[in-house]
Amino acid sequence: MPDNHQHTHRGSTSDSDSTRRTFLRATGALGTAGLTGLAGCTALSGGGGGGDSLTIGISVPLSGDFSNLGSIYETAFDAWEQNVEDSGGLDGTSVELRKEDNQSSESQASEIASQFANDEVDYVVNAYSSPLSRAMAPALEDAQIPLITTGSLNYEIHQGFDYMFMFEPPLARKGAGSILSQHDDGKKVAALAVDLGWARLSQKRFVEQVAPDNGLEVVYSATHARETTDFDSFMLRAKQAGAQSFVATNYSHHVVNMVRSMAARNFTPKYVDAQTATAASIGNDLGSLVEGLAAPTMYMQQFDTAGNEEFLETFKSIRSSEEISADYHAALAYGALQTFEGAYANAGSAEGSELQQQMMNSEFETVAGTASFNENGVQDGIPWSLLQWQDTKSKQLVFPEERATGDVTWPKPW
Repeated sequence: MPDNHQHTHRGSTSDSDSTRRTFLRATGALGTAGLTGLAGCTALSGGGGGGDSLTIGISVPLSGDFSNLGSIYETAFDAWEQNVEDSGGLDGTSVELRKEDNQSSESQASEIASQFANDEVDYVVNAYSSPLSRAMAPALEDAQIPLITTGSLNYEIHQGFDYMFMFEPPLARKGAGSILSQHDDGKKVAALAVDLGWARLSQKRFVEQVAPDNGLEVVYSATHARETTDFDSFMLRAKQAGAQSFVATNYSHHVVNMVRSMAARNFTPKYVDAQTATAASIGNDLGSLVEGLAAPTMYMQQFDTAGNEEFLETFKSIRSSEEISADYHAALAYGALQTFEGAYANAGSAEGSELQQQMMNSEFETVAGTASFNENGVQDGIPWSLLQWQDTKSKQLVFPEERATGDVTWPKPW
């Protein structure tokens, strides 16, 4: 849990609320509301507690490149909405989620943000992607509507925005560093990232900080285009460089093609760590090749955290299958809405500047852990852990040691 230091105010107009308060909430996620388009929805006054209802705008990729994760986010949003409705609303006030498919497109995300601003919603969540989050920020900043991003790792895009918050903490890759430091036959590492800002930042931290701090040698480092589907040339270069381990920072569809390419080219690293390899679809797509694959995570279902039991029960009652499971993406979605819940309760209002100040200066108990934000609106409370796929379809937490549910499988089976 982070210490109770005071955060620097972004856009502050008052010092009356200088202490950080913790909001503990045991409620869960959302309900069975289907995808609701903006057309035909009643615009909200934006006053929150002063009106008959609260409105939260949701931008979610239900089509396009990120749609395999979009359904996970949508189910988690629905679970929170259902749990809030079942408990009588927030302080007796009903909450409406307005969900729009951003089509995994920056231009569509920007249009959605403008519509949310025009309709004066109280709060906005963008589910997944730093570029999409950045596209939404200007319109919502101008309207002074808090925007919280989930599945977004580019902390640099928050500079210059007072109303933009990043629920997912910057990726540290401490788990990979710790594990590889204990294996002499895995210390020569290849690093590959998609050529986007969030991934380049994460890879840079690994190459320049984590690797040297843990006695690792980065023998190959490269980026690939977002549209890349053929990874053979990258795998051959990594193999020729003598890489014993592989750390990837890209999207889930890249991970699938990348691991298949490794197997096809007889490149068999002893350790493979892929940033987005948490979704159930990864296991289904890779089959036995998923065994031993590691991935950073902020959440596991066995966590003893605020509202986790209700979250899981409702999530599974809405939509649970081998393709859709409550992984850390779902926890991000649920936690982002728990943060609104806490900020609204602390402020006693849904007025944008009051919510913004509460988010800057409070802690929020969520299914992912204790959330808080630094002076740039970037998560500084929830830590990263590391999971590993074992026994084909199960996942074990292998880092940090005090939270581990299993031992590391070494080397990765091929």
